[in-house]
Amino acid sequence: MKLISPSYNNLKYLASFFFVIIGLSNLIETLITKPQFYFRDFIILTVLSLPIIINRRLFYLFFGLWSSIISLILLIVFIINNNPLQIKISVIKFLLGFIFFTLILICSLILIYIGTYSIDKKRFRIL
Repeated sequence: MKLISPSYNNLKYLASFFFVIIGLSNLIETLITKPQFYFRDFIILTVLSLPIIINRRLFYLFFGLWSSIISLILLIVFIINNNPLQIKISVIKFLLGFIFFTLILICSLILIYIGTYSIDKKRFRIL
């Protein structure tokens, strides 16, 4: 039985576009609620779209490392502060936040995979 796995480029674009969608939704939300702060969110959108613009293996690695550290910290803080057994928060809101931060962590780990896997030599390497 042959395993069906997504291709290298599909993983790269999936993870990168997920970060762009997060930045774009943040920009749209800011334009609707507080239009005077749109420039800050435009800079955030630009930074989140850098992996697509630069398209270098080491950049994917460093961007994935930084975003995975940040997303892991955010996930831990979210779990500690929003425990549905201790405070009055619905379980559905807790699960939605947990899934959102877990998706960010998974996309960060995909970027680390893209940065460490050499498609030419079919093996993992750092430099």
